Amino acid sequence: MFKFKSLTAKYLFVSIIFVGLFTVFISSASFFARYMKGDARRINLAGRERMLTLSIVSHMHFIASKPTSAAVESHIKVARDKMAEYEQTLYGLRDGDIKLNVRQIHKHDKALVYKLNELIGLWEKIQKPVLLGIISNPAGMGNSGCDRCHSAVRNNLPKVEDFVKSLETHYEDELENFDTFRLGFLGVFLVVSVVMVRFVRRDLIMPVKQLADAASKIGKGDFGGSVDIKSSDEIGMLGNAFNNMADSLQKSFNDLQTYSQELLALNTASNKLIEIQSTENLYKKLCAHAKDLFNLKMTWIGLIKEGDHNVYPVASAGLDDNYLSTIKITYDDSATGNGPVGMSIKKRKPVKSNTGDVLFSLWREEAEKRGFNSVAGVPLITGDTCLGSIGVYSDKHDYFDGRRLDLLQIFANHGATVIENASLMEYIVFALARAAEVNDEDTGNHILRVGEYCAAIARRMGLSDTFCSTMKVQATLHDVGKIHISPDILKKPGKLTDKEWSDVKQHPVMGAKIVGDHRMLKTAKTVALFHHERWDGSGYPHGLKGQQIPVEARIMNIADQYDALRSCRPYKPAYDHDTSYRIILDGDGRTIPGHFDPDVHSSFIHVASELEAIYEELKG
Repeated sequence: MFKFKSLTAKYLFVSIIFVGLFTVFISSASFFARYMKGDARRINLAGRERMLTLSIVSHMHFIASKPTSAAVESHIKVARDKMAEYEQTLYGLRDGDIKLNVRQIHKHDKALVYKLNELIGLWEKIQKPVLLGIISNPAGMGNSGCDRCHSAVRNNLPKVEDFVKSLETHYEDELENFDTFRLGFLGVFLVVSVVMVRFVRRDLIMPVKQLADAASKIGKGDFGGSVDIKSSDEIGMLGNAFNNMADSLQKSFNDLQTYSQELLALNTASNKLIEIQSTENLYKKLCAHAKDLFNLKMTWIGLIKEGDHNVYPVASAGLDDNYLSTIKITYDDSATGNGPVGMSIKKRKPVKSNTGDVLFSLWREEAEKRGFNSVAGVPLITGDTCLGSIGVYSDKHDYFDGRRLDLLQIFANHGATVIENASLMEYIVFALARAAEVNDEDTGNHILRVGEYCAAIARRMGLSDTFCSTMKVQATLHDVGKIHISPDILKKPGKLTDKEWSDVKQHPVMGAKIVGDHRMLKTAKTVALFHHERWDGSGYPHGLKGQQIPVEARIMNIADQYDALRSCRPYKPAYDHDTSYRIILDGDGRTIPGHFDPDVHSSFIHVASELEAIYEELKG
């Protein structure tokens, strides 16, 4: 409707229109009231003229008919007064305080003005001279004076009557015109009001309702409730601002939702990491989780050692393709220490780079061969200690924005804590296992070897990486119960007495009690309690048979037997690998294949050469 760009201007214009309409109406009504008041006075004056005319005729008739009467003087005086009043009234109609209205009459009804002028002319030229003549010489007039009076005055009455009726007709016409004007004005006012209402509804009420409805939708979580307001005024500006706000909220909500999902995924991954009880497997899982969670090309973990500035890769996931073996990374001030990984360790905060940046120039060639376009180093921080860094690689440029780096740092912090806890648990487990060896020192690195044996056999059986890594660590506690066995018994070169043998057979039970019931040491307790049980039911301490024996204990049984054959004991010499292998394979009377789970026995046969290598490496 209007092209104003300001809502204030629009409604100021609307207000001016309404005020103008009211002003016109009130002014017109006021003018008409004044005009009608003048017309009423004019009608009253004209009516008075009529009455004065009749009164003058009456007095003049008396004067003319009885000129010698004693009362003639009083009639003459009254006649003079009436004539003066008539003349004054007549001229008042023309020149008095309603002169303006006469002009208006002149504009709208010339005939009415003509009639007034005709009455004035008759008075001045005929009526007044005749009347004055009768008054000045009443005795000389006789009957002719009466006739002249009738002719001059009474015959003028129709003209006065006609003038009065014309004024009344004019008055009625003006009233009718004003009614027409009033109705027309009301019609215009109603039309303008309807237009204004539609304008206000379209340009104010509806946009505000749209804004209210859209705001309600946003309050219910629906951020698609934009408004379509075309105006360029403040309401239009508000609509645009609201749409921008809705878009921003939608983006923020989507980002928050994505961030929440990512945090949930991080939490799920962290919970899974907690279940991993071997640092070796933990490093691999950390890399794999980081790669999958952040859709990366490759990830790797590099650890640092006290007094050494090298970063040592311990695990990777994704497209390595010998990348880690072709590069060197440090965290000192040399060129190899100025990449994202080294800088993240030094600064203890995430550092990102594109492979084309100067920061990454030393490793660019190898990285670009593998399609890496952006890289970041994220420090593994726990407390005041930095364990190393996670190197993350993407095939997209500028992939590691602030949000991803924040999430990666959260992930790295969780990972560092889990690594630290797993390392501490391993340290405690090995410390306890070493304490158990104090009364059985001839076994050397027995606890380390049996852990490696168990892991190798479990892998051959197709058991999970978590199971294998857990066995590698917790199997070392299988003989922790020997702490309660007298060193004299453990080192006795001859045959044990029944009492001594009974005491020895209690070490699995004692070991299980030492390990306790913590869920993270469940495997250690199971191995300690059941590793001397045999498939054929001839083992101890409970004489379990077949599947009654947990698989951890079945694997430990054959691993322990192999290492016992390879080791020197007070009651036997150390056997070489071939002899030990043959005894487990075929039996020697003391040891028979029926002692072992057939699946475990078969897996042992397949990894026997690997067990030999482990023994040679850790024989101590």
